[in-house]
Amino acid sequence: MTKSIPMALCAALGLMLAVASPATAQDGKVDVPENASLDRYGSGWSCNNGYQRNKSQCDKLTIPENAFPTGRSYGSGWACKRGFREQDGGCQAIAVPENGFLTASGNGWECARGYRTEGNSCRKIALPENAFLTDGKYGNGWSCERGFREENNRCEEVIIPANAYFVEQSYGSGWRCNRGFALTGNSCVKIAVPQNAYLVENGDRWRCDRGFSQSGNQCLALTLPENAHIDYSGNGWECDTPYRKSGQRCELPG
Repeated sequence: MTKSIPMALCAALGLMLAVASPATAQDGKVDVPENASLDRYGSGWSCNNGYQRNKSQCDKLTIPENAFPTGRSYGSGWACKRGFREQDGGCQAIAVPENGFLTASGNGWECARGYRTEGNSCRKIALPENAFLTDGKYGNGWSCERGFREENNRCEEVIIPANAYFVEQSYGSGWRCNRGFALTGNSCVKIAVPQNAYLVENGDRWRCDRGFSQSGNQCLALTLPENAHIDYSGNGWECDTPYRKSGQRCELPG
């Protein structure tokens, strides 16, 4: 015998269906309010242009001059046209100064190349000798040519001694010695590399080869005692395990 569905359960199911489809009439058709249109697939509706959704109805928008409806269901429902910005509930024209232009978004302005923003105007950049314009929005709008650097709003030439090269930095001497030369005063003096030694990677000093140790300006061969080996540096020695260093010898711990 088939059991009947309780009346309370039927009522609950009916209420759930009604809540899930508030915009659908009992005959299956979408109940479209005034000043609205069915969506593309006919399963819902959207307010017409110039109207904004408010619960189950479409309210007419009050669109100020130089604005257009956005079609969004949130916010004011309108936006200012290009060249205007929202102000006091309306759209005010953007005042673009001489030597300026509207930005790509159309809601602001920027100065043309060669000019910098100064308040609400565009000031011409005073370009010193041996300088060029930069595209950055910050700073003074120019940089010095290679071989020069900024000092007191001018581009001063960097005097580079023999055997040196220019470096891009706003501090220090503005130059460094070539590889194989060392700074002595304001000059670059050639580094004398002794026998059994080599220039280190940056080239500003020398180091003894493996198996040699520095003594003044020369490299002397290491003398390894019995039960010893060259250490990790390559320029000294240490005792084999379990020997321990005692002066210039390696001895077993007593």
